[in-house]
Amino acid sequence: MNNILFSIIIPTYNRADFLPKTLESIFQQTYKNYEIIVVDDGSTDNTKNIFYTNNFPQTTYYYKENAERAAARNYGIMRAKGEFVTFLDSDDLFYPNHLQEAKNIIEKHQNTNNNEKPVFISLAYEMKDNLGNILWQQNKRKGNINDTLLEGNHLSCMGVFVRTDIMKENLFNENRELSGTEDWECWMRLASRFPIFYTNNITATMIQHDSRSVLEVNQDKLIKRIDLALHFLEKDNYFMNKYGTKFYVAKAHLWLYVSLHLVLANFKKIGFKYLLKAVFSYPKVLFSRKVAVIIFKLLRV
Repeated sequence: MNNILFSIIIPTYNRADFLPKTLESIFQQTYKNYEIIVVDDGSTDNTKNIFYTNNFPQTTYYYKENAERAAARNYGIMRAKGEFVTFLDSDDLFYPNHLQEAKNIIEKHQNTNNNEKPVFISLAYEMKDNLGNILWQQNKRKGNINDTLLEGNHLSCMGVFVRTDIMKENLFNENRELSGTEDWECWMRLASRFPIFYTNNITATMIQHDSRSVLEVNQDKLIKRIDLALHFLEKDNYFMNKYGTKFYVAKAHLWLYVSLHLVLANFKKIGFKYLLKAVFSYPKVLFSRKVAVIIFKLLRV
């Protein structure tokens, strides 16, 4: 096929042990009109050897100097030939129906008058442990999920599909200190511009393991990146025009996120401070399940 529908961008850093299985989950797709762009973000393991010794179909491998995930994804986006870009971390997996489900949603919401395709799509996913046990499933979303993004990042990169022409105009923020929240900041910018079409059919899985970078907590870095996310969104006119009157909701939920992670890392004093900030900003966060966990951890000796 000459007209590629999907460009699958895989940023990777020292994931040589996971990457072959991730790639295999793409090769098993029932829908075959795709390209794979692997962006090696300066790996120091044997990731290069995987591509030097194997000829993976429909796959292009790039090696670049380490600059974090946002820069790696952008590197792939700018080289994408498909109509849509989507993302897959190098330790997660697509189920065989993943791309077909995305194609179905595109066709369902394509404008019948001018054949214009939707811009922003989200598929559902689940989380499993290393043994294959299901830890969590995203199968209960309803209503306008653009607005619920203010309450936290319920989108996974592997479930997001964005029209390539639009994505190239709305790249991930490459500020390294934002890393870990760069995806939510990007989704919020897109959500302020375009509706999200979605399904609750689960088509991919995130594998929870001890070496996932999101499990690492550095107090100063965590606070800094959340402050930066809020700062960058406040500078975005589209976002502020659509969500400026609800900006306090985003602040409260991000501060609650900070509180939870700090308390879980045993930074209880500062964690409690951010809990209070969240509650004073938006008292309804008291009904969040996160608050119960925070309070339990704070009271636990």
